[in-house]
Amino acid sequence: MDAYRRHREMSKQSRRQGFYLAPSRKQGKGIALCDLKTMVSEQWLDRTYERQLVLYFRNSSKLILAGTDYADGLRGKAANLILCDEFAYVSDMHEM
Repeated sequence: MDAYRRHREMSKQSRRQGFYLAPSRKQGKGIALCDLKTMVSEQWLDRTYERQLVLYFRNSSKLILAGTDYADGLRGKAANLILCDEFAYVSDMHEM
């Protein structure tokens, strides 16, 4: 999985922020959260907030699962990595 490899590279550097974007927040949780929790080694994780859909790593990096259905929630945030899943189903690319 190329996305996993890219995330692994990001997690080796400290204080990085990445986004996993799905068409909706609900889909992001359903598609990726369980998979990420099993793929990412416990040695790397500091904590996981399932309600906020955020994985915090021991090197002060974090991965935020988000939906493109609420683009305002993503405005003004910097990212070192953006993983897009099922992007063909995003309703309005101009809002992003």
